[in-house]
Amino acid sequence: MELPLATAWGFGLLLLRTAGLCAVAPVLGARVVPARVRLGLALALTWAVHAGAGSPAVPPPAGLAGLAGAALAETATGLLAGLAARWTLDAALAAGHLAGLSAGLGYSALVDPITGAESSAVSQTVFVVAQAVAVALGVHREAVVWLTRAA
Repeated sequence: MELPLATAWGFGLLLLRTAGLCAVAPVLGARVVPARVRLGLALALTWAVHAGAGSPAVPPPAGLAGLAGAALAETATGLLAGLAARWTLDAALAAGHLAGLSAGLGYSALVDPITGAESSAVSQTVFVVAQAVAVALGVHREAVVWLTRAA
């Protein structure tokens, strides 16, 4: 069974947005997660979201400039969404680092192998609590809902 071009184009645009999100999202964008795992998760998530949205057909633009523009826009949207989540959690890490320094606990700072930045026990604690709050609030589910609305 051959997919119509419009359905394949819609899947491709959603894949670009999902791949951008998975490339820089806080947990998935870590150095310890291999690129193949991120790509596999992006493909699986794109397939699930595309099928869940009813496999929408998006007519492709007529020219090459329109194709490139749409692909660039979708990739940038996914990257910016992932960066927004990452920067929010990095702000919690920075706040914990400043709290540890002001409390006199900055002498124990080490280089974190996951982020590559200097961090202390206080900053890691605040960072983990911020991640737990994000998961408890269902931010990961909202990201999937956002992808479904985009499809």
